[in-house]
Amino acid sequence: MRNRLPLASVLSVAFVLAACSPAEPPVSPTPPVASAVAAEPAPAPSAPVAAAAAPAAGPSIDSLVKQFTPAVVTADVSKLAASERKALDKLIAAGKLLEPIFNRQVVADYDAMRAKLAADPAQKNALTYFDIMRGPWDRQDHFRPFTQDRAHPRGAGFYPEDMTEKEYKAWITAHAEDKTAFDSLTTVIVRDGAKLKAVPFHVAYADQLKPAAALMLEAAKLTTNGSLKKFLTSRAAAFLSDEYYQSDKDWMDLDSAVEITIGPYETYEDDLFGAKGSYESFITVTDPTASAKLSKYKKLLPDMEKNLPIPKEMHATRGAES
Repeated sequence: MRNRLPLASVLSVAFVLAACSPAEPPVSPTPPVASAVAAEPAPAPSAPVAAAAAPAAGPSIDSLVKQFTPAVVTADVSKLAASERKALDKLIAAGKLLEPIFNRQVVADYDAMRAKLAADPAQKNALTYFDIMRGPWDRQDHFRPFTQDRAHPRGAGFYPEDMTEKEYKAWITAHAEDKTAFDSLTTVIVRDGAKLKAVPFHVAYADQLKPAAALMLEAAKLTTNGSLKKFLTSRAAAFLSDEYYQSDKDWMDLDSAVEITIGPYETYEDDLFGAKGSYESFITVTDPTASAKLSKYKKLLPDMEKNLPIPKEMHATRGAES
């Protein structure tokens, strides 16, 4: 399902500090993140549909905004050690740096489009819906434009907006040496004069990724949890190289009260080839009581899998801990 709300606009960067203890009021180490949550979300389409190029057809902006209500996402961190709280603050700051990256991945001139709406007081509700949808296209209505007549670019902000699928494939055919870089999850395709060129994410988004990596390394020094320290160190390196394999393995081994998912993952924004990863971040604080209850089922998973009606070659091979 591609026409979904962007994570954490459920904003592009979602700081999901989950599992508050019902016995104690939530305590937040930083100001809570306000998110827009659909009160009665419209059903998502089963397949992406090209956007119409007319904003007039459809519900009013006022009615669109009223579908959503603000929600505060926070968590009880009172049981965390002081070192982990400090590390958590660093991780939240790192996650917030991914938001402007995601915006640019939605559409290259995102900032200019938003600034134009923000400068017009009459567009207050349009600006609100723009922020919820992360752009001027309604993700709940086949990317229908609601503030202008500009159709949603299928390649989002990952490719030149005027580039066609035919042009891309023709370039690859004529320049086979570019195929790996062009098809990579972590490159942006740009025009360089009459040429097409692949720019690595760590170069294109260096202004945000470098400080985000630095914050993760600071968090790694603060935490006393070995698995979190290992992941943050390798993920920080990945932010500066686009080599994610080792840090993906380290993420699988995370066993910490504070856990984070951060990096370029989902490819939903790229509706042209479904190849480019969008940056996102989730930060969670575990609930020890609920986790203890869940652990007894975790022990049963290997035996449960043995009895699934699937071929043996489809069984997991990495081990029960994953």
